[in-house]
Amino acid sequence: MQAVHSSKLACLVRSTLPHHKAVAAAGRAAFRRHRAVGVQAMSPPALPAVVTATWLKDNLSSVKVLDTSWYLPPMGRDARAEFRTCRIPCAQFWDIDGVCDPNTDLPHMLPSEEAFAAAADALSIGNDDAVVVYDGMGMFAAPRAWWTWKVFGHDRIAVLEGGLPAWKAVGADLDTSAVNEQQLNTATVAARAAAFSGSTKYKAILKREKVIPLQDMLKLVEPAAAAVAAGSPEPDVARQVVDARPAGRFRGVEPEPRPGLRLGHMPGAKNVPFMMVGWHCARSLSCKCCSVL
Repeated sequence: MQAVHSSKLACLVRSTLPHHKAVAAAGRAAFRRHRAVGVQAMSPPALPAVVTATWLKDNLSSVKVLDTSWYLPPMGRDARAEFRTCRIPCAQFWDIDGVCDPNTDLPHMLPSEEAFAAAADALSIGNDDAVVVYDGMGMFAAPRAWWTWKVFGHDRIAVLEGGLPAWKAVGADLDTSAVNEQQLNTATVAARAAAFSGSTKYKAILKREKVIPLQDMLKLVEPAAAAVAAGSPEPDVARQVVDARPAGRFRGVEPEPRPGLRLGHMPGAKNVPFMMVGWHCARSLSCKCCSVL
């Protein structure tokens, strides 16, 4: 009788094991869902690629603001002098030719991860902070700064639509207090000293898939260059090259603003003038073209 009882008990245990396993699995799945919802709830809210001056005015206390003004030589403007004169309250200066690669004579090349992180630390900007960049022209240098922050992994970054002129147009306050050289150079000095400053609070991770090395670019345009040299139609390329300069410079009929540069464009490139793209994006906050960058 005891053997029969043990056998029945073993059968009962085996028959209930699948049920208990299923309950346990369901419990683990529910915990993972709960944890995912909790993490999502703790994540900072998303920021659109472009914000209006009115939006910034209403949210100024909850964002970090950077004046990223930069001008071409023929424009005859001084970004630093303009920042000293007036700026959006609490704005800090970000020099795209200061926070850059110091080992090249090419303008505003990407800095190292360490240099970018050190510059962010110097401006007290954290990885989860919302950052708004603007410039003195409206939509000129700020998109470059926006892309730089994005390519180092900072997703909560937006361009102020219309820049400082739009801010003035809505009657928002301006900061006209005195600014010294140290304040202007805060980010630049930190970036240049990054090699000696050690670890940083800000964690910058360069999205290398968003940047193509020069040698890879040369290989990319080789088929089109060969076709141009032979007088043949340009072939389709594996990856489309886009030239964002004005049409006149793309066609080589207008002079380059920097002396010594050759006229024309890369073989196989298509022209999409950046001012046209910026005009469209700035007026369509639902535009998805920035979401892939």
